[in-house]
Amino acid sequence: MPIYTEKQKDYEWLKRHQSPGYVCDTCGGNIRVCWGGAYGIDCYILACFNDVNHTGLRRDFALSPANIPGFNLSDAGKKRRKKLEQKYGSKNIRAVAKYEGVVSLSRSMAGEILEAIWPEAPAAEKARAALLCSTQQLNPLMKHVFLIPFNKDKPNESWATVIGINAKRLMASRRGAFSYIDDTPRIMTEEEQVKRFGSAKKDKLVVIVKLKDPQTGAEAVGYGEWPLKKRAWDNSKKQYVESDNEPYGTDKGNSMFNMATIRGESQALNRLRPGDMPQGIMVMDEAIAEAASKEGIDDANVIEGEARVLDETTGEITETTTDSETSSGASESQKEPVKEETGHESSGQGKEPDLLSLEFKNEGEFRTACLKHFKLSKSQTDKEIPEFDLSNPGQRKLAWQTIVAVYHKA
Repeated sequence: MPIYTEKQKDYEWLKRHQSPGYVCDTCGGNIRVCWGGAYGIDCYILACFNDVNHTGLRRDFALSPANIPGFNLSDAGKKRRKKLEQKYGSKNIRAVAKYEGVVSLSRSMAGEILEAIWPEAPAAEKARAALLCSTQQLNPLMKHVFLIPFNKDKPNESWATVIGINAKRLMASRRGAFSYIDDTPRIMTEEEQVKRFGSAKKDKLVVIVKLKDPQTGAEAVGYGEWPLKKRAWDNSKKQYVESDNEPYGTDKGNSMFNMATIRGESQALNRLRPGDMPQGIMVMDEAIAEAASKEGIDDANVIEGEARVLDETTGEITETTTDSETSSGASESQKEPVKEETGHESSGQGKEPDLLSLEFKNEGEFRTACLKHFKLSKSQTDKEIPEFDLSNPGQRKLAWQTIVAVYHKA
């Protein structure tokens, strides 16, 4: 039997899936739409060029070179840099242009980039994001990592580190290629939902994503959900009002399907490459994340609705998941912000200084603070921040931010 027949899928569907990008899942060969009469089938069929009896359809994933660190073709690089300059300011981007295309950033390099793009972000969040970049080989200039403010300019403002979906695909592809199979991503049928979950989730949009490693044959399935409705308090009516649960960025092309798809694909990638990427990390479409990183998002639940915290040892961001996905990382609420500086050490008043605000005139003061606040010896400190030049005031500041992000327990 061929991959599909016109009795299973309509003719237009068959034509769409013979386009470049789709291949035979059995041999990786090209596929075609043809009349099945020669094979005893009285309709059009979608079949493998090499063998009509081959089954299965897949779409191999391939990142554009422009999304991969190390890519530095002049024309594309100039276009990308121009866009970055328009978005974040030419002065800021030119200061860190030397890191464009760098394959592996140190924490100090990543910190310099994050400071140039998001100077208003909390120092602790920038230090955490820099740690993530250095441990996972990601580059903010390649739209891998974003810092996003929630409830911007409000008393409850907070920031979060987010990676783009292409960054997660990049991490997954480092061990080898992977493919999308079974015509996914797509919305799950009610029959599939009943088989998987026991009942159909009529109040949610549910997307299924199936991935396959062509070399090993390993398959992984992910499920993404997005509530169709949301409830919000209407002050004029003095009651909760239900409305469509449109996500942030619908004016930029975002949709419920897109959000559910990213959740489902993120889960499938975690399962296909469990040891090759941080688990439970917040993921967004790059175009939406880029806009959100400047505009801010009013409701933290609009992305994932999850608490998040960085594992300072591995650089992973783990979080409590409210979807069908269960994170393999530790689950806990986001850490409390550092308390305001009082000018006193933690004492009977129950307060402590704002460690991130501390400044050091020289390397000696820096090392004294490491010993005083975190009981870190010189050798322990050097082991934690080997890439920083402590004689440089700017590097010293970034080094201190890193130490505080890793060792401070708020």
